[in-house]
Amino acid sequence: SPDGRQSAVSFVRSIGAATDCSTQVSILRHGTSLGDGAGNIFVGDSDHGRAAELKDHSYWMKLSWSSPTELLIQYDQRVRVFKKVDKCESISIRYDLIEVPSTK
Repeated sequence: SPDGRQSAVSFVRSIGAATDCSTQVSILRHGTSLGDGAGNIFVGDSDHGRAAELKDHSYWMKLSWSSPTELLIQYDQRVRVFKKVDKCESISIRYDLIEVPSTK
């Protein structure tokens, strides 16, 4: 966040060969490590390749802070979403679906 109190991090998790990797987002307090849990504000996958995957098996996503208390998450409109939280403690989260060209 602009005030340095929070960090927004995106990361990829894989739970096995039979499932898509998921791209997840967490908001962490300054100095806190990510750990092994799921993202605390967003979890989605490529919906079996519908969303354009990048080399690290993630998909296009952009995180940007509008203010110390508002985070904007932009992501490929074809992503299958499993978790999407609008508020995390004092942080409001906005989402914007983006049309991303296919990489295939």
